[in-house]
Formats: sequence, C-alpha cells, structure tokens
Amino acid sequence: MNAKQDFTGMYEGALDKIRCYLEEGNRPEVGDMHNSLFNEDYYIIGTAEAEEELESYGTFNCIREIQSYEQDNFGEVNTDLSDPEKIVNMLFYIVGEEILYNLKSWEDTYNENILTDETAQKMIDEIKTLQGGNNE
Repeated sequence: MNAKQDFTGMYEGALDKIRCYLEEGNRPEVGDMHNSLFNEDYYIIGTAEAEEELESYGTFNCIREIQSYEQDNFGEVNTDLSDPEKIVNMLFYIVGEEILYNLKSWEDTYNENILTDETAQKMIDEIKTLQGGNNE
C-alpha cells in the first residue's frame, strides 16, 4: 500500500496525529506507540461520515486493503466489513502503521524501550518535512 498516494486525506490526518501526540510530550513505550495512536481512539465516529470518507477513497479499495492486511498479518479477516465505521477506523490503523514504520527516524527507536525526547524531536521534524513544513 502507498498510503500517501491512495489515501491522501487519511495520510495527512495520521501525520498530524503522530506529530501532535509527540509535541504534547507523550513518550510511550516504543512497542505501544502505534496502538496508543491508532487503536485506542476512533478516527471517525458516525456511519454517514464514515461512508463519505470511504466513498472518497473507493469503498471496495478500502475493503481490499483491509482484507489483504489482515490476511497477511492475522491469517484471517476480523474487521466487520459491513460496518463503515469499523472499515474506516481499521484503514486509519493500517495507514498509521505504514507511516510510522516508514519514518526514517522510527529506526532510531529500535534500541529504545521508551521514546526519548531526542528521537521524538527527530520524528516531529521528519513529519513536518513530509507535510511541506506545515507545523500548525
């Protein structure tokens, strides 16, 4: 998957979420960071808004992406593909994982148990660069 190309709005939302989380001073256990960011809160709440988001990316593209991800990672599909909220929130989880694991600064976390201020700042700076210098 190329999250930026295929799911641009969601990609930007995930970048913002990571950057804001780090700028707020959160320093999680490295192994828990993706879960904390993308699995403990909803990206979208509400069926109508979820359907609109899915339609903007192509609902079946979203479903295929989830099926492929879950089959590869879990050996089966667990997401309720009849529920637009569950689909869009799982897709956000996948996009968030792709972004984190593709950040060059994420490599600096491999030897850390807790994210350090130095590594967090590197991640913030890299995200700002990806956002074209946007640091709202």
